[in-house]
Amino acid sequence: MAVNIQKRKFKDRVFFAVCMLFGFIALITAGHLYASIAVMCLILRVTYEILELKRKAGRDKDILLVNFINWYFVGVTLYYSLGTWIKSLLFR
Repeated sequence: MAVNIQKRKFKDRVFFAVCMLFGFIALITAGHLYASIAVMCLILRVTYEILELKRKAGRDKDILLVNFINWYFVGVTLYYSLGTWIKSLLFR
C-alpha cells in the first residue's frame, strides 16, 4: 500500500515537472513580449500575496485608501519599468 502511494506521488511529480519544463520552453520560444507579460503577471501575483500577508484588517480600516495607495505604487512602478517598453513594441 505504501509503495503504491509512493509510486503515485512520483508519477505526479514527474508529470508536473514535465509540464513546467514544457511551459518554460513555450514561454521562452514565444518571444520577448509574452515573456514580459508573464513577468508582469508574476509580479502582480507576488505583490498581491505580500499585501495580503501584511494587511491588518483593523489598522487598515483607520487609514483611508491604503489598499488603493499600495496598488497605485505597484501600477506606476510596472508602467515605468515594463509598460513603456511593451508600448514601444506594440506601436512601432
